[in-house]
Amino acid sequence: MIHKHKKISLLATCLLIVFTLVGLFAFVNQAEATHINPVGEQTDYRWRNDDGTESSATWKALVNTPITGVNDLDEMRIRIAVEETAGGNLKLDSQLEFGTNADCTSGTWTLISTSSSTWQLFDSSQFTEPVATVQRISSASFLAGQLLDQTNPGAQRTISSQVTEFEWAIKANGVAASTDYYFRISDKGTALSTYTVCAKLTTAAAAGPSVTAPSSVAMDDYTLGTPAGYSEYTFSTSEYVTVTNSGSSGWTLTVSSTDMTGTNNTIPNTQIYLRTDGTLGTSPTIITSGDSLTGVTETASGTYSLDSIRTIVTASSGNGIGTYNIRPTIRVDIENWRYAEQDTATLTFTVS
Repeated sequence: MIHKHKKISLLATCLLIVFTLVGLFAFVNQAEATHINPVGEQTDYRWRNDDGTESSATWKALVNTPITGVNDLDEMRIRIAVEETAGGNLKLDSQLEFGTNADCTSGTWTLISTSSSTWQLFDSSQFTEPVATVQRISSASFLAGQLLDQTNPGAQRTISSQVTEFEWAIKANGVAASTDYYFRISDKGTALSTYTVCAKLTTAAAAGPSVTAPSSVAMDDYTLGTPAGYSEYTFSTSEYVTVTNSGSSGWTLTVSSTDMTGTNNTIPNTQIYLRTDGTLGTSPTIITSGDSLTGVTETASGTYSLDSIRTIVTASSGNGIGTYNIRPTIRVDIENWRYAEQDTATLTFTVS
């Protein structure tokens, strides 16, 4: 009987161990079954003016609506909403990036910082970061994000079946003309699971070159009988002919003249000349710029009658972007038999 009792006790012990292990495995399997992978989805965006606080700034467009006609150096704000849609815990480091692919996933995506090219953060005078965001463009259960102008990525947010909204102040900094740019939030460089929308804007077409000239220029007095037989004048530094250009197609500045007339005199435009030396920055005709002079060429040295349209300076394709100041040198041949009087002519400067 003693031996039987021992056998029964041993069997009971074995069954207890088996049941305990089975229960442990069941607990582990149950824990694994409750884990849910988070799904981050960019759901909404909206463009905003930098003209107020988190609550008072006005909107540039409706929700999920691109804007157009954006120029280089324009300042604005963009708000983007990210939602966790699967019920998992998404630890999100919201990082604003730009690219040129409409799907928000393929191609190259670039972090926007205070020193980045093309697009950069700028120090807004409307708020001091960080400012907690209020729900404005999304509809799910909300967790406040941040309004920022110096920091990217923003502070981490953990969302589960929730949405958060982050907003940044950004500035165009060397954007290409007539180009679509796209913006997204990534998880500190890693694309989200889904991009229902990809924020978009389109830059303005390149502005063609423009020219301004003084309304009048007075040449030096000429004394009849002067042996040289002509009067020559280089526009002063307060009389610039200025070409401004933001496009990349290049440009050409030309000049022509009417006859010079007065009460008694008519000096034909065949006796009115443009004088050049073919060298930028030196007289006759002086061309200067605070921008690049690469690809900018003054007409070869010569004396060109202004009865025809004459080229002063040319910028080749891809060059001549910026502001260029030109001081033309104009010569008028004057015969000694002319009347002593004030005569005038009209110079026409054209850039194309």
